[in-house]
Formats: sequence, C-alpha cells, structure tokens
Amino acid sequence: MTSLIRETRTHGLKEALLGGTGLREVGRLEGFVLRFLFAVVVWRSLEFYPAYPTAPKPVGLAAWPALWEWLGWEITRLSDPAFWAQCLTWVKVALVFYVLGFALPLALPVITVVHIAIRTLNNSQGAAHHGFQMVSLALLTQMLVVWFLAAVRGWYFVRKNGFPRWAAPGNWTWLWVYTIAIAAASYIISVCSKLDESKGQWLKNSPYVATQIVKTHRQNYYNSLDPQFIQGVQPATAPVADPATDRYRHPIPASADWLGRHPDLARLIFGAGFFLELLVILAILDRRAALLFGLGLVSLHGSIAWLMELSFPFNERIVGVFFVNAAGWLILMAKDPAWRPSRKVWLFCLLGATVLLAAHLATAASESTLAHFLDLAHHPAAIIPGLFNWPVAIKWAVVLATQTLLVASVWVSVKSVLRRPA
Repeated sequence: MTSLIRETRTHGLKEALLGGTGLREVGRLEGFVLRFLFAVVVWRSLEFYPAYPTAPKPVGLAAWPALWEWLGWEITRLSDPAFWAQCLTWVKVALVFYVLGFALPLALPVITVVHIAIRTLNNSQGAAHHGFQMVSLALLTQMLVVWFLAAVRGWYFVRKNGFPRWAAPGNWTWLWVYTIAIAAASYIISVCSKLDESKGQWLKNSPYVATQIVKTHRQNYYNSLDPQFIQGVQPATAPVADPATDRYRHPIPASADWLGRHPDLARLIFGAGFFLELLVILAILDRRAALLFGLGLVSLHGSIAWLMELSFPFNERIVGVFFVNAAGWLILMAKDPAWRPSRKVWLFCLLGATVLLAAHLATAASESTLAHFLDLAHHPAAIIPGLFNWPVAIKWAVVLATQTLLVASVWVSVKSVLRRPA
C-alpha cells in the first residue's frame, strides 16, 4: 500500500498502476504466459456446448429482437453444429493472435462475441447459470482496454510523441491489473447482492446457509439419483406420521447439521469469506496482495464446493492464472535477486510441498475434514495443471513444482513485509 501511494505521488495514479512500476510490472514474457493460460481457460469454457434450439426465456442480448433483426439471424443459430464449428474456427484463429499479442483490437471482439453469445443462449432457457460469466467479463474488459490503448497509441503516433510507459508496447501490466479488477468487481457485486437480498442481515442470517446445503444436495440427488447426496444425519422423527412427506425425509448432510448446531462459528466462517470478497479489490496493489487474495478465493471456492456441492471451476481458473500467477512469481525471482529465496529456503519449501502432496494423495478417497483441508492446501497448485490432459505422473510433478513455488512465494512475500529486501 505504501509503495503504491509513494509511486502515485511521484508518477500519478495511472502510471503507478499501469506503468509497470514496483511489484505490478508485467513484461513481455509474463504477458505471454498470462495470455496463453487465459486462452486455454477460454477454450475450455467453450467446450461446454449444450445445443439449445430455442430461447424460451431470452435474457441479455437474446432479449434484443431489434439487434438480431438487424443482423439478419437469430441467436438460436448457434445450436446448428455446422455454424458452431465455424464459430470455433474463428475463435481458434483469434486465440492464436491473442496469445501472440498481435491484432488484439480485432481478435478480442471475435472471442468475446462468440463467448457471450453462446452463454446468453444457455442462460435463455429459464435457469441462469453463473459459472462462465467471469470469463465473459474478463474478455469484455480486455477488449475495451485494448481499444482504448489502440486509440491512445494512435494519438501519440500521429503527434510523433513517445508512448507513455503505461501505454507502451511490451508493457502488459494493464492485462494483469484490469483482469484482476473486473474479477474483483464480480465478487464485490456478490457481496452487494447478499446485503441487498437480506436487507443487510446476511452475516446475522448466515447460519441458515445450512438450508441451502440441504437444498443443493437434494437437487443433486434428484438430478442423478446418486445416493451419496442423501447421506448424513438422520432428521428428527415427525410428530405425526405422514406417508405423503415422510419418504422425502432423507438424511441431512453432516456439514449442514454442524452449521445448524454451531451458529456463531458459522457466522465466523462465512464472515471471513464475506470480507474476503468485499476487500478483494485490494489485490491490484501488487502481486503479493494478489497472491494472498488468490489463495483465499481458491480456498473459498473449494470450501463452497465441499459444503454445498456447488463449484465454479472457471472462476477458480481465472483466479489461478491472474491472482495466484505462479509463473509471474517465477519470472520475478529469476529476474530480481532481491526476490529470490536461498537454496535452504527452496529445500524447505520443496520438503513442505512434498509432505502436503503426499498427505493429500493418501487421504484423497476420504470424506473427512482433514482430507478437505489437505485438498485446499494443494488445490491452488493444481488449478493450472488441471487445464491440460497430461499423464498422471507429469501432472503431479508439475503440481509439486508449482506448490513448491507458491510456498516460496508466500515466504518471500511475508519476508518483504517484515523486512524490505535490499
């Protein structure tokens, strides 16, 4: 925080945030890695293709009939396999240009329009799904920023002036800052929605999340008839037997039962997640803050998935790429000796990562609380390897290397706060 304030006073806010100063600098190599990994995330998100031939409950762009009349086709055309294959071909070409960093003002609109259009069709079926919206928001934000940068660079080029540092080619700090900012905004909107819907009583009423846990388990059971979703604590016997409803009195998930019996601890647990989402915009301060909030958000998503069987894998992947950003830490350590751990620290981190990974693999089949926490401990390192269809041995080797790097990153971050590097 103090470094950002100092840089803002010296250079101005725009230059301090986007000029690549301090721990916010993203150069060519890191920019390439971020674009490549985000392109993989985008492509993975487009693999989920439910081909709905109609849009019975149009939302978003689908609710603008004048737009589609002007375009001369309906959004439901995306359900045509041949047309969708053509769209994917356009996206592939655009993603190649995106990864290489060329023609972004032209490549990003293609990717963004296709991604938003197919998700709009999916959400126009009467049951909105929010699992892909962060990807669409990141694409839309990057598209608007590159258009602005193109205009700024054109202005300076016409005037034959040198580009300011924040708009210079090769400086990809904007990609990191703006993507983190829009992701943070989506979490803050979630906080505002909680407060609005609960009339400011969300924290007080948070123990009642137990009922949502029961609901999601029931929904999963009736969707799949998988008996694992109706395991747990037997509910209390009804005062009066009612054959019409007693058959629905399935066991209550153990987590929901525990939350119901410990309301104050429930408020403490959910309150931590609440304030994590509320303050996540601070992640733009520097990569240390981004790492801290990234690890917290990944743990938050992992806990929600464990408690409620409700996962948001693409939110986690964006957090893994831009917030946790293990590759960025590796590049920083290679470039700046002040952020490079000693050999002893590397050995300690490798030992710790190995123990955590071995403990996770040993308890992977368990449903215990310990197994859950071990899964949370290794999960941030597994997000990026999970994007690729690698053999198991290679996957776990990369997870171990990433876990070692993240432990080392936390180490140097804490050390830098307690004592500034020389």
